[in-house]
Amino acid sequence: MDEKKKLKELATLHKIYYGDEYEITPSESPDFLVYKKSDQSYAGVELTQLYLSQARAKIFNRPEQYAEDIKSEYTEDNFLKIYTRNMEEDDWLKFSTDELLSNIPNFMEYKSKIISIIEAKSQKSIHYNPEVDYLELLIEDCEKYFKYVDIRFFKLLSESNDLKKTIMDSRFVRIYILSEYNDQELLMILEGNNED
Repeated sequence: MDEKKKLKELATLHKIYYGDEYEITPSESPDFLVYKKSDQSYAGVELTQLYLSQARAKIFNRPEQYAEDIKSEYTEDNFLKIYTRNMEEDDWLKFSTDELLSNIPNFMEYKSKIISIIEAKSQKSIHYNPEVDYLELLIEDCEKYFKYVDIRFFKLLSESNDLKKTIMDSRFVRIYILSEYNDQELLMILEGNNED
C-alpha cells in the first residue's frame, strides 16, 4: 500500500466524509471502508481520478522526486510543449501537444468519460470486500472541467438517460463527482441503486 498516495486520497475523502459521524479505514478492494456510526453501516468507497488522457495524467501526477525532469517551452505560435525525461533512456520525450492542450471536451465527450469510469469501476467492484453494506464511488475531476462550462451543463448531465442507466446498472449506491465551479469546490451527488 503506497502510504503517500493513501494520505492524499484520505484528504480527498474527508471532503465528503467529515466529522465524528464517520470512521475511515484504508483498504485495497475497495480503496476505503467508511463506517457510519448513526446506522452502523460500512460503505466500501472506491476513489478514482478523471483525466482526459493518460498523457495528461502522467504530467499532472509526476512524482515530486522527478519534478526537475519536467520542462516546458513555448513555440513561436504560442503552443506549449511539455517534455518529460524517460528515466531509462535518459532522453527527453515530447508528449503530444494535441493530447495535453486539447480543447475542453464537449458535453458528450465528458459524459462518455464519466460513463466509462463508472462501468470500469463497477466491473472491478465484483471482487471487492463482500462484507461491506454498500458501495460508493468518488470521482475526483482533476481536469476541473466544470470551471469552463455553462450552468446548463448540470441540467444536461442530470437529465442524461444513458448516464442514469449506467448509474442504475452499476453496483454503486452513490457516485460523487468532486470538481470546481466558479472558483469554488463542487460536489455532485448522483444517486444509484437503493441500499438493501
